Amino acid sequence: MPRSFNNSGSKFMTSVTQRPSAHLTLRDTSPQGFPPYPIPTPGLHQSCRHVVRTWANQSFGAHLHNMTLSNGKLRVPQDGRYYLYSQ
Repeated sequence: MPRSFNNSGSKFMTSVTQRPSAHLTLRDTSPQGFPPYPIPTPGLHQSCRHVVRTWANQSFGAHLHNMTLSNGKLRVPQDGRYYLYSQ
């Protein structure tokens, strides 16, 4: 959604469109309070064998801007360079 802001009282207005971004967390769905660990998928690189199926975008600090999340897949409607990270 475009936003306008006024810098230091000048009459010059600038419109800024928010870039697509997402910050998602792992949703805990197990009754014991531990993250679910699905059965590994053979044939994939070691770092890709455990698919994350439950992302949360309603937890503290999580957000979705100009992107959608459906069935565990993040859809980015705009071409560009995006950075992925995990901890």
